[in-house]
Amino acid sequence: MLNPNDLYSCQAIVPMENTKIHSGSIFGTSIIQYSFQKYIDNQNLKNVLSYVLHCKHRIIIPNATNYSPGPNADKGYKDYPAIVTNSIQITVPEGAKVNLRQIFPKTLNSSVNTSLSQQTASTSSKSVQSTNGSNTSQSNTFGVNVSGGISSGFPDFSVGVNYSHGWDSGTSSSRTTGSDTSRQNGSSSDESMSIKDWNSYGYMDKDAEKPSWIWGQSYPWDVIQYNQSLGEHTISLPSFIKDRMVDGEQVLPPSQLSLFGVDFIMTAAWLISFPEGITSPDEVKLSHSMAYYTASHFIFSGTPAFELQEAATAEYDSPSLEMSTYALEPLHSGDAKNGAAVGFTVNPFIYPPTTHSSNFKIVSAANNLQVTGTGFDSSMTADFSCLPSLTVNFKVLDTTNDYALLFMSWIGANSSACKLTVTINTLYTLTGQSGRHRGAGRAEQRYPH
Repeated sequence: MLNPNDLYSCQAIVPMENTKIHSGSIFGTSIIQYSFQKYIDNQNLKNVLSYVLHCKHRIIIPNATNYSPGPNADKGYKDYPAIVTNSIQITVPEGAKVNLRQIFPKTLNSSVNTSLSQQTASTSSKSVQSTNGSNTSQSNTFGVNVSGGISSGFPDFSVGVNYSHGWDSGTSSSRTTGSDTSRQNGSSSDESMSIKDWNSYGYMDKDAEKPSWIWGQSYPWDVIQYNQSLGEHTISLPSFIKDRMVDGEQVLPPSQLSLFGVDFIMTAAWLISFPEGITSPDEVKLSHSMAYYTASHFIFSGTPAFELQEAATAEYDSPSLEMSTYALEPLHSGDAKNGAAVGFTVNPFIYPPTTHSSNFKIVSAANNLQVTGTGFDSSMTADFSCLPSLTVNFKVLDTTNDYALLFMSWIGANSSACKLTVTINTLYTLTGQSGRHRGAGRAEQRYPH
């Protein structure tokens, strides 16, 4: 089975290693996926080369204290998940413009309504009521479905009876050169998470480039709203919050997500544009900063105590990701009309060579063949003062048929044939010659799967 989305994506599974307290300890796992798409921005009557970068970040943090079903004589619950934060910083090449177009979630609220009534023998009564959000019973649980793919625009978000978020994907193209060919493909992926008694808030920085999220337990203790400290970790809580958590000598559990662990998904989409063109590799890097707070509540010497511990932090920096390579469309056939051709004097360079030691990049009109290299001047002539080197990138969906990769070169006067050493996916190495006579020469290599 081959998932077409994988051709545009880079994924990292990263242990969340604490860098602040108990350095080196691992408290969870991050699963991060980046997807790229080439995008021509025609707004404002312009034609600007751009890329859409979509990031999906999943954070999994279990409760360090395993839950034991059945009768429980514990007098407290310690070090359970209470707050999770995450922020993503993007670094782009000089001259690139960044616009954060979408983040998910912006707000997710799990709402509860509670009422407490007490009566004494003297018939006096006391009533305390607290309402947070929608009017429901003890807890409010709803699912969030996250779907992702590659489309020509940006993700769409909608709210229904069950909160849902998704977008379809597909690409289509047609090209006519005496005859007509067309193709269409589509793909999608789904993930889901369940929110119970937790809230989430997503926000951006002043430059609209850096998204951040904060997730916090909302019931029985809203740790984001009620965090006034009495000491190093001790928190002062209103009496109606305390009554939700301690009833006489009985300590009541936190939310079920806090009891078992959290599994949250965040997504963001950026538009990265090059209004003045590209003069260097179109590479992007992302930095993820995560923090994790635990809470405890228990009875100590007959007195209820409530604590919010210092944050554990984790960081992850992506490698440099070349957007044009990830955004290449796959080859759908080995036919000569598949558009996978580059003529160095016809098609525009992404950035051209200026000297024999400078780099260049060029992509086919169908965006399915990319050539980068060095050793050529502005007219794509090599004098071998710098050893010519070419890297050809393309993607193949068909794993059954063979494909032919053809190189054509012109050999100057008093020059001999060019010897080519070809390495494929760092696995196979072949050699060939471009021709033996002055004029055009051609080398053909066939690469079986």
